[in-house]
Amino acid sequence: MVLISWLLACAPKGPPVAAANPTPVDLVLVAEDQGDSAPRDVPPTAATRIGQLAADRNLLPRPITASVWSEAFASRETVEQRLAFAGAQPGASSATVLVTVEPGYFGIVSGRYRWTVDVDVALHAPDADAARHFQVPVLLTWDHEREDAAINAALPLIAREIELQLDRWLGTAN
Repeated sequence: MVLISWLLACAPKGPPVAAANPTPVDLVLVAEDQGDSAPRDVPPTAATRIGQLAADRNLLPRPITASVWSEAFASRETVEQRLAFAGAQPGASSATVLVTVEPGYFGIVSGRYRWTVDVDVALHAPDADAARHFQVPVLLTWDHEREDAAINAALPLIAREIELQLDRWLGTAN
C-alpha cells in the first residue's frame, strides 16, 4: 500500500486544464504581517509564480495591487468582504482569485527558525465559488530571513492549492 502511494505521488502530472477561450481573471494577492501593519502585496516572486499558473491555463491574469485595496482591506478582513470589494472595482473581471498569506514566527526548532504561513485561497467566478484555509509550516535557516522568505518557502504548497482550485473551476466550466 505504501509503495503504491509512493509511486502515485511520483507520477508525472498531466497538462493543466485550460480555458476554452482566453478568460480574464483578477488576481488579488495579499500579504499580512502579524501585528497592526496594513496589508501589502505578496513578494514579487510569489506574484510572478501565481500569474504564471493562471497564464498556463489560458487565463489572462490581471493583478490588482495594494494601491487599490490596501486601505479597504484593513477594515475588510473576511474572504467574502474582500472578494466583494474586488468584484466591485471598475473594470473587474468576472472571475477573481484571492490569495491571502500571513506568515508568523513560531520559534527555534533544532537550530532553525520555524514560521507558520496561514493561507486563504478563494476563487469567485459566475459558475463557481471555492475557498480553503490552510497552514504551511516553514523552516528558515537564517535569522535575517523574515516574512517574505517564509512566504516564498511556502510557495510550492500555495501554488499547488491554486492549481487545484483553477483546474476544478476550468474542468467544470469547459
